[in-house]
Amino acid sequence: MEHKGVRYEVLQTDHASGWKWVAHISPTRQMTGFSTYKEIAVQAAKRAIEKALHAAEKRNGTPT
Repeated sequence: MEHKGVRYEVLQTDHASGWKWVAHISPTRQMTGFSTYKEIAVQAAKRAIEKALHAAEKRNGTPT
C-alpha cells in the first residue's frame, strides 16, 4: 500500500488478533508498530508517514 508516495505494509502477526505495520520512510529508514485491529494499524502507519514527511519538510526548510 502507499500513502503520499511512501510505501507501507500491514501484516497479520502469528497471533490471530495482532497486526504489524511497517512504513518504508526511506531506503535506510523504517518505522514499525503493532495494533490489535487492522484499521488502527493502517491509520498508525499513515500517521507515522505524515509525521516523517512533516519532519523532513521542517529540516529542508520547505513550508508546511
